[in-house]
Amino acid sequence: MSSNFCLSPKSRVVPKTLAFGRPKKRKKYFSVCKNFYNFIAKSANMKLQNPFYPYSLLFVLLLFLCASCKNDKTHHKIAITQKGTSIYKAGNAVKQQVELYSPYRFELVDTTTGSYENLSLLASGACDFTIIQNSLDYNRCGYSTEVLDKNIRTIMPLYMQIVFIIHPDSLKYDKLYDLVKGRRVGMGPETSGTAWLVKKIFHEFGLNDDDYTSVHTPFNENTVNENIDISCSVTSFNNPRIVKMLEQDNLRLFSLDKPSTIEIEGSAVHGISMKNLTIEPCIIPRYTYSNKPETPVLTAGTMGLLLCRSEVPEDVVYEITKTIIEHKPLLLNEDPIFNGIREAFNTNILRFPVHPGANMYYERALPGFLEKYAEVIALIFTVAALFAGAITSISNWQRRRKKNRIDVYYKEILNIDNQISRIKTKEEVGETEQKLLEIRNEAFEKLIHEKLMANESFNIFLKVLENTQQHLLKKASGLQ
Repeated sequence: MSSNFCLSPKSRVVPKTLAFGRPKKRKKYFSVCKNFYNFIAKSANMKLQNPFYPYSLLFVLLLFLCASCKNDKTHHKIAITQKGTSIYKAGNAVKQQVELYSPYRFELVDTTTGSYENLSLLASGACDFTIIQNSLDYNRCGYSTEVLDKNIRTIMPLYMQIVFIIHPDSLKYDKLYDLVKGRRVGMGPETSGTAWLVKKIFHEFGLNDDDYTSVHTPFNENTVNENIDISCSVTSFNNPRIVKMLEQDNLRLFSLDKPSTIEIEGSAVHGISMKNLTIEPCIIPRYTYSNKPETPVLTAGTMGLLLCRSEVPEDVVYEITKTIIEHKPLLLNEDPIFNGIREAFNTNILRFPVHPGANMYYERALPGFLEKYAEVIALIFTVAALFAGAITSISNWQRRRKKNRIDVYYKEILNIDNQISRIKTKEEVGETEQKLLEIRNEAFEKLIHEKLMANESFNIFLKVLENTQQHLLKKASGLQ
């Protein structure tokens, strides 16, 4: 397999110098400035022979220079590792993808020794983006936890980095301790994430640093040879260096445990994963590398993460996230390692929180508040409508009940009024007058206690009462 990764033969290359700094364009800018000044001069009936003309022209030119020298927010630096590593390959792929389908441009910083240096560059602000191995001892990068938490954010996991332990056929051991004990182990640069993770796994299997000899070389020299008995790498499954080693008949992959134990989550790697969530079991299927391995290999893996500074604007991160996710099929067509790109991923395995700009993209399709709680809101409105209906019904019932009470007084007064014509004596007048007074007092008593309503019906009651009293008064006058 070829290590070159190119999404398009027509990839755009952006020069580091600004356009204004190119010699061929200086005359053009000067001409534009002069024409602009001439226009102003003619409009004001000024003469070009004015002694202040050179200074004015210089002032206009400086304005153009200032405008052209503003920081270009479309250009960013991304730290990747040396050529021949999976991070280098992934970084170049992301760069080309972003530059083809977004307005942003990446300048590669590809001379680092690995994830620790990449992380340090990001924390210091020397770069804006980077790709690192997820499983690291973050205390070793030279910055405090507070600084890292403040300055670094995650965009997404890009691909799986697999732990490869390659050894000669002559070393036939079932246990890692027996395989490594007393041997020279290649694990890349001393300050790399690979070296730290390999030693971490060795320690989990009971190996101390003095049980073997660590051999630190550049990544592309970490192969089984006369100076290295066992080569350990943390990289993508199709790294050309790994493929080339496994093409040799005398080399094979070591399995950390029986692959069958992965089904019950009982492997040794599961035990490591319980203590470090950034490490997870990984199976290398049979014949992934031509005729190797002959049986599945159980090893460990960790995600390669795309990170950025927390200060990178949300719209920039949103657009870069969108570009990578939406053009994932093109990435996969070039390199299958990017099958690990997901919109939904386990944030519990991340050391740094997801950048708000990336979150905006991931959550764009999530239902809004009204959609999410539509059923609850509908239930609340239904209950509220039922409650309002019940209140209205009770209120109407109470009004009808009070009206029925005033009707009783109507009838009593009308009955008295009908009997006034049959009154013969003053004593009967007095008794009738007393009855009307009792009806009036009783009605007002109920009105005070809200058993009657002070509405038009009550006003009619008072008028009827007054008419009956007037009728009674006339009757009394007639008896005298």
